Amino acid sequence: MLKSQLGSCRSELSKITTTKPSTLPQPYWSTWGRWTCQHQGSVCFQTRERKCSTRVEKDCEFQPGEMATIVRLCSESTCPDFFSTKITRTTATTTREATTGAAKLVTSAAPKTTVPPLAVQINGPNKDHFLKETQLVCVSNPVADTYTWKFNGTFSLPRGVTKQLISGHTSGGPGIDILHIKKLTESTFGTYTCAATLNGYTAEQSHFIGILAEKPTVNIIKPPVSSSFALQCQVTGYPAPHIQWDFVPKSPRSHGIPPGVQFREEAYKSTLVVSHYNPVDHDGSWYCKAANTAGSTVSEVHIP
Repeated sequence: MLKSQLGSCRSELSKITTTKPSTLPQPYWSTWGRWTCQHQGSVCFQTRERKCSTRVEKDCEFQPGEMATIVRLCSESTCPDFFSTKITRTTATTTREATTGAAKLVTSAAPKTTVPPLAVQINGPNKDHFLKETQLVCVSNPVADTYTWKFNGTFSLPRGVTKQLISGHTSGGPGIDILHIKKLTESTFGTYTCAATLNGYTAEQSHFIGILAEKPTVNIIKPPVSSSFALQCQVTGYPAPHIQWDFVPKSPRSHGIPPGVQFREEAYKSTLVVSHYNPVDHDGSWYCKAANTAGSTVSEVHIP
């Protein structure tokens, strides 16, 4: 009987397979932490954080190991301790003065309710991609009478940056005003300030938005080759890449741009012009290289 049971156990154990633990990298971001209520005087905010958990290049939006934080205003349901008020009820007592025998009624004063002052918070990215459409959201609690935006300390907003008013605010709830940035460029990135005014009281909050560094991409446009031709190198990336041409001829001579070639430089574009095409001088591989602080990229075309 015992032998039979041992044999059955060995049979079951033989069916069990083992696998090595996975060696896949951890997720790009760790999970969000819990919302926490933070009191600063008579103002209440909620924050939560998460950490970039890998050190693989480009996994992190900013720097490896950096914390990402979300901030929002508290509500009565999420932070009840902040909004609760202590109401002390004192029963009226009667005392009799010894000298006059007159009755005196002593009652407690009505409790005072503390109304939170106007608080302002801006939600939006700290950095975003070059030429990307983005927005900043100004949240006030309670709803403000007016909202005004400033850019780098002035009331003049850049071209392509507009306000979008949000209607339908509920009385006593938060107010929202959105700043729409059509394209994030060198003229629209910077410090934006939202000023909310309620009953003559103004509260401000500032937020800086920058541009993410991006490695260049390169695309060479090659037209049909005739007695003259032009090659156009179109690039992307931020900061604006430096563009450089090179040439390796088919004929047995050293590489380099042959004489008689002209260049037209524009933003994110370089055009190479060959006015008098000569196969001996111009047949071969043409290279366009774009480089910035984020890296470099090379593309090539062949003539003919």
